[in-house]
Amino acid sequence: IGTTAAVGARNVTVTSIANGPSNILTGAFTVVAPTLVSIDPSTGLRGTTVALTLTGTNLAGATGVTVSGTGVLCTIAGTPTATTVNANCAVGIGAGLTARSITVTSTTNGPSNILASAFTVVAPSLTAVSPSSGSRGTTVALTLTGTNLAGATAVTVAGGGVTCTITGTPTATTVTANCTIGLAAALGARNVTVTTTTNGSSNVLLGAFTVLL
Repeated sequence: IGTTAAVGARNVTVTSIANGPSNILTGAFTVVAPTLVSIDPSTGLRGTTVALTLTGTNLAGATGVTVSGTGVLCTIAGTPTATTVNANCAVGIGAGLTARSITVTSTTNGPSNILASAFTVVAPSLTAVSPSSGSRGTTVALTLTGTNLAGATAVTVAGGGVTCTITGTPTATTVTANCTIGLAAALGARNVTVTTTTNGSSNVLLGAFTVLL
């Protein structure tokens, strides 16, 4: 059975030179392929290597795991079984923040089905800043909350005139920073981001901090 043979039920006949063909036995033989059913975990943080477990059928002999798009490269770990493939998937710091499709490939048995939107690349996420305002000429102790913030190296308030320095050790959910507001800083709402060396930048939290008189 060729690696590119169409999957599905086939009809079967027997032919005799002397007596001609037999009847057609409808759907008597089915071509199957590797089938991918699920993966765990279903998300991966930029800048990390994720240990994936992929489950399905006919997966023995798998030679590759492919995540669609760019920025995610997988290497099979251990020996695949009929029902399980383990793979280490490196998520690049610049990988797009989108849901990705996954396939398993076998040199001898061809590719599996495409498991659509099975894996999502995520990044540091900033959800709140407290306090949300500060006056010119002061230093404000900010607490920034969100997810995947561990390893944060910088807090940026857009627009100039506000300089932040991280204090303490960031956790997965919290970053604290002292932000000095210059006397000439423009008044108004500012966007805020958190940057990590290994996992990239967070989303931009629009209008999260306001400079006051």
